[in-house]
Amino acid sequence: MSRGKSGSVRSVGVWFPPLGVFALLAALTGAIWQQQVNHQRQLLTRHTEDVCAQASRRAEVYFASDLSVAEVSAKHWATHGPSDRSRARFEQFGAVLIQEREGYHAVALLDTAGRAQWVVPADNRTVPAFLASGASSLLADTKRSQQPVMSPPVQSGDKRVSMFGILPLQHGAEALGYLVFEFRADPLFADLFHERIRSEFSFRIDDGDQTVFRHDPDVAAAASRQGSVRSARTFNVWNRRWRMTVLPRPAGTLQPSWAVRILIPSFGVALSIGLSVLIYLLGLRLRAYRRARDEAVQEVAERRRAEEALRASEARYRSVFDSATDGLVVFHLDGRIEEANAAACAMHGYDEGELDATHVRDLIADDYQHKYDEFMAQMDDRGATSLDSVDVCQDGRRLDVEIHGTHFTHQGKPAVLAVFANVTERRMAQKLQVRLSRQVLVAQEEERARLSRDLHDGLGQTLTALRFELDWLGKKPKSDSPPAPPSFAQANQLLESSVEELRRMCKGLRPPLLDDLGLEPAVRQLVQEFRDYAAVDADLLVDFPDEQSPLAPEVALCAYRVLQEALTNVHRHAKAKQVSIGIVCNDAELAMSVYDDGRGFDPADQSALSHFGITGMRERAKLVNGSIELRSVPHQGTRVKLRVPRTISAALERP
Repeated sequence: MSRGKSGSVRSVGVWFPPLGVFALLAALTGAIWQQQVNHQRQLLTRHTEDVCAQASRRAEVYFASDLSVAEVSAKHWATHGPSDRSRARFEQFGAVLIQEREGYHAVALLDTAGRAQWVVPADNRTVPAFLASGASSLLADTKRSQQPVMSPPVQSGDKRVSMFGILPLQHGAEALGYLVFEFRADPLFADLFHERIRSEFSFRIDDGDQTVFRHDPDVAAAASRQGSVRSARTFNVWNRRWRMTVLPRPAGTLQPSWAVRILIPSFGVALSIGLSVLIYLLGLRLRAYRRARDEAVQEVAERRRAEEALRASEARYRSVFDSATDGLVVFHLDGRIEEANAAACAMHGYDEGELDATHVRDLIADDYQHKYDEFMAQMDDRGATSLDSVDVCQDGRRLDVEIHGTHFTHQGKPAVLAVFANVTERRMAQKLQVRLSRQVLVAQEEERARLSRDLHDGLGQTLTALRFELDWLGKKPKSDSPPAPPSFAQANQLLESSVEELRRMCKGLRPPLLDDLGLEPAVRQLVQEFRDYAAVDADLLVDFPDEQSPLAPEVALCAYRVLQEALTNVHRHAKAKQVSIGIVCNDAELAMSVYDDGRGFDPADQSALSHFGITGMRERAKLVNGSIELRSVPHQGTRVKLRVPRTISAALERP
């Protein structure tokens, strides 16, 4: 890592400890704050549960005492003699009970049939309404069980909640009727909780889905606290099961204090920032003290690592260098050879160690000295290169070599490692292959020319003479002979077609214009014939400068055959509507392009390449040191471009 990058990393690293301390203290502050809030919530939950337990117990005891009074009163009324069951005494009995007991609102006496006899107070309307609407089932339960029963909460006309208790009157085995007590919930439970509890909590007593009693001044706040802290308990009242629910009010006690809400977070944030700044300043000071020490330690460590890496690299290098089968030569930038392995010495006919301190130029043939300058220029530009050259051995033999070079450091100094591969036999095999291929091509073209001449001179002349004979026979006057039959004219026409077909075959085997007039007339004739038989619009552009030496026959033949193959592919496969052909020739090379707007193909499809005859075109171009460039897109056409040196000497010169 460079000094700039190292300094940048260290400057960023100074922030890590203070940021870590800040994050740690902030997390600790949040944890303490959350713990305090949870603690307050737990206290509030426990307090709510205690209040709920006490409130439900008090409500149960309060109401149980009123019910006990009702049971005692019913038993007292039933056990007195008949003289004590007068209306006046009942009214006195009911008035005293209502006046003395909170929550008692009315008392009624029913006969055994459930009809009301007397009601106290006499103007009460809720008891008759209850008896008329929902008392029949409760009377049946009381009569069946001979036990007191309690009705569900009933809302009276003045929006107050009442409960009705029905108690059977039994004197021995004699049924005397029923006593009905109306209890009002508001006065019954109004004094159930003292003022402090009432200010801190909301209470509700439910009988199933009906509310018996409710103390909640802030109804809207209670609705929003449906998911907050609450506590509930159930208790029995005769045959009814009531549920007491307690919720803390928003302004109640045990809410998080200002210390929990403000002081703890503020103190935690301030402490986090202070300690983070302090640690940051200490980090800057320590970094300043460590800088000088680190530089010295780093220098020593780098030197030690460099020495170790150098020893390891030297060992690996020496192992590869000595055992390599290719020639390895290490030379300085001035060309002086530092060392060469045994393979390089043997390749050039020297004993091991004889190449040391010599110059690389001494290994290169005189006519290839420019390769050294080219090699060094590419090394300076790219740091590595590869090229072909010809070396000379100690005994004067010439070697075709392939040289790969790369920059590296040798014994602390910049140097070049060159790998020499002897490719003489491979080059000879390649040249032999090219020569044989060229001979095959020349033999093929000579055979085509000979066959064309034989067909034209032999069979062509015979057919022409036969046509003349048929014409003479058809025109010879004979007064006594019948006229020539129609088949005679048809034979004459068939013979004419055969002559034309033979002429076309001869031009296809070896176009006479190519040998007699050159490439341009032959190409124009080929394109015109393509227009005629393929019915495709073909545009031809030929640019051959004047006063120019003629093309080599091999180059002209290559261009003609490539164009012939390209047009054949267009006719057979492309289904094109238009073809554009351009041929340009200058002092150095000949360039030809054939573009069609046909269906094209995928160049990555190797089967398509062989199907369209591309391999043959490339082989033909390669024999004259040319190249074929192919571009095609499915449904967008195909372009074939040929580039070849214009003279045979340039086409076949030594690479």
